[in-house]
Amino acid sequence: MPTGADMTSVWSLQLRNPARVGRMHDAAFLYPGPGGPLAHRDGVLPSATDEIGVVTDLRIVPATTPSREVWVLPGQCVITAPGTGPYLCTLESAVPLMVDPAHATLPRLDAVVARVRDDAVSGGGISKGDLIPITGTPASTPTAPATPAGCTKIGHALVPSLATMPVTALGTAQLSPQRKGAAVRGTPRHLLEADDPNEAGPLIGAERIYSRVRQVWTGLAWETVYRIGDVRPTLYADLRRDDGQMIVNGTGAYTNLGIFNPVTTGGGWTTNYVARGASHPRDGLWMLDMTLASDVASARYTDAFYTQVTNAGSVTLPFPAKDVAATGFGGTGGTHLLRVPRGEPLRVYFDAYKNNAPNATILAGSYARLTWLGEP
Repeated sequence: MPTGADMTSVWSLQLRNPARVGRMHDAAFLYPGPGGPLAHRDGVLPSATDEIGVVTDLRIVPATTPSREVWVLPGQCVITAPGTGPYLCTLESAVPLMVDPAHATLPRLDAVVARVRDDAVSGGGISKGDLIPITGTPASTPTAPATPAGCTKIGHALVPSLATMPVTALGTAQLSPQRKGAAVRGTPRHLLEADDPNEAGPLIGAERIYSRVRQVWTGLAWETVYRIGDVRPTLYADLRRDDGQMIVNGTGAYTNLGIFNPVTTGGGWTTNYVARGASHPRDGLWMLDMTLASDVASARYTDAFYTQVTNAGSVTLPFPAKDVAATGFGGTGGTHLLRVPRGEPLRVYFDAYKNNAPNATILAGSYARLTWLGEP
């Protein structure tokens, strides 16, 4: 006879199910932690950045008048104790914390943590989150104290000795945020100061934001999608013979093509590479799109080529569409994906091949287009 198994109760309001069921309900919407299934990631839930892009949620900052007091800015965080499911803790307004007096002769590194207090974690009939400084051990080279269970670290305070700073004045130089980033499931996770950039993603397709770069986990590595705030480089230009004439040479000769009237986005373009191409300093994946339209008056054809130059040498490739029109107008071109090796620039130039005389006329609307797609 088959047998079944119970799952955790579904969540409902009015305390009809235990609080842990509610926490597991919250967990379903949170970015997973490594080592799942049902692994939960502790850390700050970013909701605001300053003018240079630093996340401000639960950030430690100096007091207006430097002293032993430090302030923590508003924000929310996720804290998980073993077997409890994730707690969501909220600080609605900035609050001050006071660290212990300095040691007479030795510096000390204190930690500032967010802590969850609940019967399921520590007993005592209390259910809330709080912020506390944890006093480190004075030493010539101080180290931070361990983060207790049921807590997530948000910062360090380096407390100089009284011999160095008779009146303790903790300023920006003594305070360092030490947060990890949490996120809602289905959104990129911001890596914060204490996150490990080498940590594997929890699942294929997971996204993160690291140093203003958006990345996706492939199962083997983090692949860059784009740089936030960066203009995606593109180029669109008319395609002509390299001297500007709208001609493809006949008699079986190769014709050097050039790009004219380029329109670009993003800086760094060189639009006269070997007088007939373009270069850009960005490596990664590029899309090359080219159309060469010509007038064809008899049985002959025109082929379009591009050459990619790398440190390893040059590779010349034809476009997939060949002009095979017997009479009238003909065209050639198509698209190619170019992979530019890491650390090298994009470098391409163009040619055409016309079989049999006479010359073919390049028609208006012939163009070359380059679009940066991302980093491998």
